[in-house]
Amino acid sequence: MDTSSRLLPLNVVARRLRVPVRWLRVEADAGRIPSLRAHNQFLCDFEAVETALLERARRHATKTEGSRDEQHAYRP
Repeated sequence: MDTSSRLLPLNVVARRLRVPVRWLRVEADAGRIPSLRAHNQFLCDFEAVETALLERARRHATKTEGSRDEQHAYRP
C-alpha cells in the first residue's frame, strides 16, 4: 500500500482532531506522535496520530484512576 497518499499536513490533522495546531506541532516536534518532518512542515497519517493519542489518553486514565481510588479510599 502506498502510504504517501495517507500523509496529511499537520494543520489538516489538527483540524480533524479538533485540537490546536500549535499543540499538535509541539507533540510532533517532541516525538510524542507519529509524524514525518519534510523540510519545515510536519506530515502525519491521521489514523496513526489518532491511535497514538487515544492510547496515551487510555494510559493516563488508567494511571490516574488508581490514584483517585487511593485518595478516596476509606481509612479508619
